[in-house]
Amino acid sequence: NDCYPDFVVGAPGYDGNKGLVEIRDGFKVITSQSTSTIAKIFGINQGDKFGSTAAIISDLDKDGGPEIMIGAPGAKNTAGAKVGKVYIYNKASIDNASTGQTEQNAWKILEGSADGDNFGVSFAVVGDVNGDGFEDIAIASVRLPTTNNYVSIYSSKDFALISIITGENLGDGFGRSIVALGNGEFAIGAPDAKNITGLQTGKVYIFSGSTITSATASGAVKI
Repeated sequence: NDCYPDFVVGAPGYDGNKGLVEIRDGFKVITSQSTSTIAKIFGINQGDKFGSTAAIISDLDKDGGPEIMIGAPGAKNTAGAKVGKVYIYNKASIDNASTGQTEQNAWKILEGSADGDNFGVSFAVVGDVNGDGFEDIAIASVRLPTTNNYVSIYSSKDFALISIITGENLGDGFGRSIVALGNGEFAIGAPDAKNITGLQTGKVYIFSGSTITSATASGAVKI
């Protein structure tokens, strides 16, 4: 509450790829103070790559403080499949992180559905896509070239799955980047996608609430 924005820094290779995320004090960073770390959140399993993606996001639970969202694309589910997970920390769990929390102390945990999903490689808060009055979250699963990538859309009202958008073609990198555009619209990048002549030029798909019901990215506006 010092009027300076803070930020998060991920170190997914920390301690055998368990991963680590640090919350840094923005004022202390810009004034070159040596002790800028507010809190640390540790990954707990080797290979989780906790902190591969990390961002301070909007106040999803409306408790007056922003949330922190962290991806661990190498994390396993209870059955041992490497599905990937995304951890969301609200104000209460962030405050507790000052005592040295682990990834399991998150407010909400979402995970992929199959081994090798790499769920959490990228994500974004994309606005109120489904019109329920709550912001929605898009999370990418960037898989092996033998399986189509997909992006899952969740409502922050109850974290119910709204839609799954599947990439058009194998190996197109669909979901490697996700950006909110405002008014419930968002863009998903596929940097390895090919054009109609077969050149690997890449594509960007633009979605709105009316197009996220499409089973594949073919229902989007393409650039």
